[in-house]
Amino acid sequence: MAAAVRSVIILIAGYFVLGKEILDSRSVDDWLMSDQTNQAIADNRYMRHARAKIPCHCKLCRCPANAADYTFTYVCEKRRFIYYDIPKCASSTIRHKLFGDPYPLPHEESLVGPEKPLSEYFKFAIIRNPWSRMVSNWRMFTTQPFRIAQLATMTNQDLSSFPDFCEFAVNHPNHHWQPQVNFLPDTPDYLGRMECMDESLKAIAARIPDFDPVNLVINGTHVSDDPWHYRSYFDQYTLDLVTKFYQQDVDSFGYAF
Repeated sequence: MAAAVRSVIILIAGYFVLGKEILDSRSVDDWLMSDQTNQAIADNRYMRHARAKIPCHCKLCRCPANAADYTFTYVCEKRRFIYYDIPKCASSTIRHKLFGDPYPLPHEESLVGPEKPLSEYFKFAIIRNPWSRMVSNWRMFTTQPFRIAQLATMTNQDLSSFPDFCEFAVNHPNHHWQPQVNFLPDTPDYLGRMECMDESLKAIAARIPDFDPVNLVINGTHVSDDPWHYRSYFDQYTLDLVTKFYQQDVDSFGYAF
């Protein structure tokens, strides 16, 4: 029964969410080599960085590991900023706010490098408590039909329990749960934090013209009335497992459980 339900979910998600994108998607080589412009995309150092540092084994994913629609680095020449897009750190919300909604693939601003020296851009990212980020990934990939369908391309295992999901995640790459340091090809001028989002957004707005954080709604899988809510999901085994996996984030950003 569970297998049948999973198959239906995959079919529905694939048809209604991916739709024409899957049917019309071209191979990576076709996309990159179709003309000189797309060869420049292939040569973009942000694309090279993403493919080297951010693996993903999800067959339905359009991330750099599988396609050439974006690089996780977004350059805006008009307003002179570079945004390093880290998944599960309010990334979709901020990306849409910066570049408009809807924001379909491919993401043009993410396929070109900066025209000026890096020192002329405001470079920033939003980071997050690593343990909270793992809980958010588990919630998203076990409750949202499209994400369930993506996860099903990676495993037939039932990952509805948090310990099972953690064990799977640390051994099977998906860009959503890769360490945050992997998404920073340059040294940012500013790192906002999910844990003090209002303050972070105000700091960003002070540097980017026409960026108004008022009424910015963060996705529901990110937020909780209790900032320490993630702690209740961990036992000593999962704490050790996830801490080891995210040790670079813990050391680089000064987070503590």
